[in-house]
Amino acid sequence: MSRFLPTPQDPESLIEALRDTPKLPVGGQWATFLRNHDEIDLSRLTTEQRNQVYAQFGSDENMRIYDRGIRRRLAPMLGNDRRRIELAYALQFSMRGTPVLRYGEEIGMGEDLSLPGREAIRTPMQWSYQPNAGFSTAEDEKLIRPVIDKGEFGYQNVNVTAQRSDSKSLLAWFERMIRTLREAPEIGSGSTTHIDVPVPPGVLTHRADGPTGTMVFVHNLGTDDVEVDLSSLEPEADLPIDVLADRGYGELGKLGAVKVAGHGYRWIRLCRGSAW
Repeated sequence: MSRFLPTPQDPESLIEALRDTPKLPVGGQWATFLRNHDEIDLSRLTTEQRNQVYAQFGSDENMRIYDRGIRRRLAPMLGNDRRRIELAYALQFSMRGTPVLRYGEEIGMGEDLSLPGREAIRTPMQWSYQPNAGFSTAEDEKLIRPVIDKGEFGYQNVNVTAQRSDSKSLLAWFERMIRTLREAPEIGSGSTTHIDVPVPPGVLTHRADGPTGTMVFVHNLGTDDVEVDLSSLEPEADLPIDVLADRGYGELGKLGAVKVAGHGYRWIRLCRGSAW
């Protein structure tokens, strides 16, 4: 997931990664992440590639660190655009392995770029509306680091308490996605391969296969609504259904032209296996 994308809407590097990923030993497992470390490390990219990433996600010098990374959280990097945030994590969680999530990402926390270095994304977890975001009862000046208390990412706007009671919140969405993941063990431990079917630009299609069944994933990295022809998979299908999607698309019936909105995604249960 950390491989460089030539353009924000080009899935080719992800396709290459799926094809080139080495096989794991028995009992082995990957850990996948988008924002797990203190900074996004771009040291393995060429200067040209690094500059392209900076232009997209770290245009201000203060957003960068050590001349090789970006010290920001994902939500502000994506303009706090809920559709882009969901798409990014839906893609991560659809890959083989165990997804790793940095604290606060599940509610869309931001960073504090007024703090030095890596401290920008090490601000206290925003639990509630209470003082210090419910993280500590200590006086403000005694906190190791200040809470984010201003702007759209301040704890008054972004906290666990508020999102727990909102069925449409990012936290609620994460809970639904994780439940779906638990109901489809082939995603984490099965094989993950690219589906080579004709697709519009910016669309990634892949599948997960295991003893418990088969899942098919369509992720639209572009902004335009598209249709993807999955009719070649129909012989394998057994009452295919959406188990996770960015919106309601209606019943699938037979697999054919599958609609996916701009920055949309669909996780489709193709069939159940004998081990289920």
